[in-house]
Amino acid sequence: MVARVVPILPRPTGGDPLSMKTWADQLCRALELQFNVMQQPGGGQAYTVTNLTPSYSLNAGAATAAQTAEVLGTLIRDLQSVRTID
Repeated sequence: MVARVVPILPRPTGGDPLSMKTWADQLCRALELQFNVMQQPGGGQAYTVTNLTPSYSLNAGAATAAQTAEVLGTLIRDLQSVRTID
């Protein structure tokens, strides 16, 4: 699960051009930091899948541990291919 953090963004403090520029600079820095946090993988560890036979179907009532592992491994590889996880 990806943690959602609500950033605290700076608010404008005055109407003069210098204070508006200062506010805009602070806002840009805060947004850049938030975007960097959002792009980081969740746990900091990359997943490694070995001996995978891709499988996209699972009978939840009768699947073996090996069949479940194949579906999980396929899901991990698919998420890695679209860069959702490392």
